[in-house]
Amino acid sequence: MQLKLLVDENISPLTVKFLREKGFNVLSIEESYKGISEEIADIANRERRIIVTFDLDFGEIFFLKGISVIVLRMKIKKPATVNLFLEGCFDKLEKEHINPYGKLIVISEGKIRIRE
Repeated sequence: MQLKLLVDENISPLTVKFLREKGFNVLSIEESYKGISEEIADIANRERRIIVTFDLDFGEIFFLKGISVIVLRMKIKKPATVNLFLEGCFDKLEKEHINPYGKLIVISEGKIRIRE
């Protein structure tokens, strides 16, 4: 399954590039919608995309609007580290046949939590 991602502007362009190279359909807020905030959830719902962000507020928005979200709760936010953790998450989802749409996925060091 080719996932459709909506990458928040707090995520490095190097991670956007990495995700595209991995074959994901990536829409970057930084590239396409710079400066918006409240509309992100609406764009994600309309285009059926999973938001990838460091912003913990999207956990609450998940419960309010039913969007799909991957929240990165990491101390080290260097693109290489973020890419490694995202790759591990996507590998786990694929291996365990987990559909990430409609879920809140929180990635932290050594842990991936999935809520529906």
